[in-house]
Amino acid sequence: MMAWALPAWAQDETAPTDDFGIAALTPNNITGVSNGAVPRAIDIRAGSDVIYDSNLARANAGGAAARGLVREDARFTPRVSANITLPKGRWVFALNALAGYDFYIRNTQLNRERVYFLGQAGGQFSICDIGSQVGYARRQNDLLDLAIIPGDTRASTVNVQDTVRVGGNLACGRGLLRPNSYVEYRSSSNSTAARQIADVDAVIYGGGLTYTSPKLGSISAFVGRVDFNFPNRGGVLAAVQSFGASQYGLRFDRRLGGRLQLSGQVFYTDVDNIAGLGSRFNGVNWELAATLRTGSRGLLSFNTARRLDPSAAFNLRLGEISLYQLRFDYALSPLLQATLSAQRRTRNFQSDPAFPRLVLLTDDTLSQISAGLVYNYRQRLRLTTSASYVERNASATLYNFRAARVSVGASITL
Repeated sequence: MMAWALPAWAQDETAPTDDFGIAALTPNNITGVSNGAVPRAIDIRAGSDVIYDSNLARANAGGAAARGLVREDARFTPRVSANITLPKGRWVFALNALAGYDFYIRNTQLNRERVYFLGQAGGQFSICDIGSQVGYARRQNDLLDLAIIPGDTRASTVNVQDTVRVGGNLACGRGLLRPNSYVEYRSSSNSTAARQIADVDAVIYGGGLTYTSPKLGSISAFVGRVDFNFPNRGGVLAAVQSFGASQYGLRFDRRLGGRLQLSGQVFYTDVDNIAGLGSRFNGVNWELAATLRTGSRGLLSFNTARRLDPSAAFNLRLGEISLYQLRFDYALSPLLQATLSAQRRTRNFQSDPAFPRLVLLTDDTLSQISAGLVYNYRQRLRLTTSASYVERNASATLYNFRAARVSVGASITL
């Protein structure tokens, strides 16, 4: 999966590297650990972060009051994390996990555990490459993605989201052309009763043909499908309880010398008519990433994506998200690294008139700039600091806001 956030040290290390939410539902996200010359790595760390936020509510003054929050707050998060890669013969096993707890100074109703786990295994069996993965995440919803419920401050603020992911892929053959297939199940559920109507399950499956050569890299043509099911909508008259979308596209991964690398996928999405959306969300979607090494110290990265999202935090039929990010990482010294980043995200939503009314969005635009430093001392102690500014303009003015965020953190290898 393509990483849209800054590296953990550039903001705060409580953020998992992949929240594997329902949003990104394309074949590129469910490949297992690739087999090959993968180095052994074990990194287990304990640490904590202190984060100041000038507008935790992610809303204007009226929106903060509707959520029952004080906008200015600070958070303390102790945590333990593990990043482990273990090659064994023709197989590779990997674990990425984090466990922590968020403590807020003023808005204590948001205090909550933060848990993330993703295990992967991949390797060769005869002429086939096999990949599998299982994951789980649990945390308080980011208020950027939580709709306001009029008259209910707690339900407008407190919601714990659990996400489960299980999947695998298979590619067989000895030549340049190799058929492949993939399947994955994902589920996202909400703790707040008023939001359980948005709980969603998704099954992603499909297959294709991959061509690999030293000159062109890897190119795959695939046909797939995503089936959505909303298990708690049976009692809502006229609500869409399930629908699907077909996908047809190309995926590629090419390294142009030692400095430039391009990867991603471009695909056409056709949403079922039963969703009641017409052709609004049909069209070309993509996930693209490019990295360019600038000398021996710098790395310039550009990422962009457009994808569909049924959203487990809003009572929607479907949404479309577009992302753009430019980031520059630079090694100031062997021990000190810096990063600069700019990001823009736009969303367009289609609500369902059969649902209870929330303060819904039809569209919003989020812009963010960030800067961060990380200092590694003797490969054991890591000190981090970062600062960011974020602004949102939304169709519902309650969600408009500007905010500054500053964080400091420390972690030590166990």
